[in-house]
Formats: sequence, C-alpha cells, structure tokens
Amino acid sequence: MLTKKNLPEIYRLGKKYQKLFGLNDWEVSYQIADKYHRVMSDMSRAECATDRAGRVCMITFNSLISKKQMRRSLKHEMLELLISDMDVFVCERIKKKCRSDWECLRHSMIRRLEKVVSL
Repeated sequence: MLTKKNLPEIYRLGKKYQKLFGLNDWEVSYQIADKYHRVMSDMSRAECATDRAGRVCMITFNSLISKKQMRRSLKHEMLELLISDMDVFVCERIKKKCRSDWECLRHSMIRRLEKVVSL
C-alpha cells in the first residue's frame, strides 16, 4: 500500500522520467488517493490530469497498489504525458466513433514503450 511517505520516492523517480523524456517544461505534482481525495476505481492504479495551456500535470496514485506497481504506473503516466500533445491533436481531428480505436492504439504504443524504457 502507498502512503504519503512514498511521495519523496515518487517525486525522485518522476524527475528522472521528466528529464529522460524531455518534459521539463511541465510542472508535475503527485498525490496518493486516500480518504481525503476522491475514490479511484479499483482497476485504476494511477491517473494523469493535465492542463496543457499551463503545462501542469497531477498524477494521482491509488493507495491500494504496491511500490512495484507504483513504479510501473509512474512510467506509464509519464509516457501518457509525453504523448499528450499528440493525443489532443489527434482527438480534435478524428470522429467520435474512431476515438476508442485511437485509445487502443495509443495504449498499445505506451505498453511497447514501457518495455524499452528503464531507469
């Protein structure tokens, strides 16, 4: 289980991914979902919310995941952030009925990148 005691490690790893992916123009914050935050789906390990105009990102981790799952989820969410501009560009230009196909393709690409990216 994750607690606020894990935040220093999360910030340290997050900074490494920001540098590796060239995301230094983003201000990234992290939080652990607990009783004071909204309840996350049991299926969701982490979620990334962005404000592209302000280049601000908040990554929220499910408190029920392990440290190993946190590391994998952090990599996944940072890859999501890496392609977020492209994602918005594509979503603005495709029809709604094609968006689920794009979601599948986007996550397929992220899963492949997860296998080749390591710290």
